[in-house]
Amino acid sequence: MLDIDQDLTGRTFKLPVLSKTIGLSTDEKYLAYLDNAKKAHICLLELSTRDVVLKIETGIQNPTGLAFSPDSKLLAVSLGQSFSRGNLSLWDIETAKKLSEIVPNNRIRSMAFSPDGTMLASTNSNGSTTLWGADTRDQHEY
Repeated sequence: MLDIDQDLTGRTFKLPVLSKTIGLSTDEKYLAYLDNAKKAHICLLELSTRDVVLKIETGIQNPTGLAFSPDSKLLAVSLGQSFSRGNLSLWDIETAKKLSEIVPNNRIRSMAFSPDGTMLASTNSNGSTTLWGADTRDQHEY
């Protein structure tokens, strides 16, 4: 991470909680993480201040992945129990509102948005890859 006004490259800091899932916004303003509580929280840390500026209780255990959209306005989050398919939800980080929720065919392990933000790709527990329409929520498994 390199910014001409504030160089944070190489700096290490502790998150407020233990997290195995993190993501950096494409505008490099936020670090999102999922805590490992009984009901996982989506947390958004503002990098310039290191303050938690957003904390949303998901109501579901076991965070498995998250990804920012290219414009840094949306956050895709996958959560699920150990042996369930879990869910994939899209959140507006400005309003803290859940825009949609999808129950995938298989448990999601990781995901990433396409550079133009129109698609979301996920790797799944059965070894398959799914492409999702970011607006339509259509899923195409490969």
